[in-house]
Amino acid sequence: MSQVSHPSAKCIWFLEHQINTREFLRVELGIRKTHAVVDIRRWRKAPDGKTQATKKGFAISVGHLPAIIELLSAALAKAPATANNDRQLIATPTSVTEELRGAE
Repeated sequence: MSQVSHPSAKCIWFLEHQINTREFLRVELGIRKTHAVVDIRRWRKAPDGKTQATKKGFAISVGHLPAIIELLSAALAKAPATANNDRQLIATPTSVTEELRGAE
């Protein structure tokens, strides 16, 4: 049985990015009640071949997207060009946050 991230949200658009052989990231735009929301969540293929949403992710109002894009852009700018995974990043989240605050 396929699990949906927000049963009350009507999906109107989505894109996916393969994370590994079993999981992918889905960015889904939907309408929940009267609000536009974006759900960013890990999905996986079940043994029966159906896709299932995992609990790893979150949904947020579309109004927050500019701030999230800014935060992700800052993280990308600070990430080493050769970093392919978490183990290669040297900075801790706290030091990055302090560095970003110092740049303001």
